[in-house]
Amino acid sequence: MSAPPFVDPESQELDLGQIAREAVPLAALVVLFGGAALLFALFGMAVFSASILRVVLFVAAQFVLVVGTGIVLIYVVARGIQLADPSSRPVSGDSENRDTGNWDAESPDPRS
Repeated sequence: MSAPPFVDPESQELDLGQIAREAVPLAALVVLFGGAALLFALFGMAVFSASILRVVLFVAAQFVLVVGTGIVLIYVVARGIQLADPSSRPVSGDSENRDTGNWDAESPDPRS
């Protein structure tokens, strides 16, 4: 049986390095969409004090938040599925295969 994600197989303790590596892209997505929505809202408040454009910009900010939430949830589910499948996990220290998406370093290249 394989070890669960975020647990070091040798020590059976939480792998804080893996947790941090997984948290960074997730936090980047949240900041990206939150910042974009904030820009729409602040621009609407600062430039259009009493206008229909202010309402349009607030609606656009809410739309960005909704779409961003959906994308973050899809990312979390997809990444969770990848982490749950032990055959798709990279070997520790295997950065060149992680960058190319080739998790199994021993498999032949299908393009050759």
